[in-house]
Amino acid sequence: MLIFITGGTGSGKTEFAEKLCCEMRDNINSRFAEKMELELKDDGGENEIRIIYDFSQEVKSSLLEGRDVTALTEAILGEAGSGMHLIVIASELGCGLVPLDAFEREYREVNGRATCLLAQNADRVYRMISGIAQRIK
Repeated sequence: MLIFITGGTGSGKTEFAEKLCCEMRDNINSRFAEKMELELKDDGGENEIRIIYDFSQEVKSSLLEGRDVTALTEAILGEAGSGMHLIVIASELGCGLVPLDAFEREYREVNGRATCLLAQNADRVYRMISGIAQRIK
């Protein structure tokens, strides 16, 4: 399962993601305990929930280091497709002035394309505004 959360800086993305993670973990724990009558343990598989806190920074680091952002995005999609629960947080960069710096323009473009791919493939997409989550998918 892939949950994608986007929004501006300081909009409450991290707090919302952590709240979702706790709710998902409680749900997984109760379903697992009911089904198997065992205590849930993280096994690195379908019971694991992972938060990627700043995907946009990962994109920037990848560009600076010459790594392939498409490969990074596809790796995340592959993890979500393998049964792991992922919550990906990305900053919304497209609102505001277009930067004069060529690298910053490229970064915004590449980040936008990568986040579009994540959102298109996500099971749920949220946009945070002033600490309020709007589910858009």
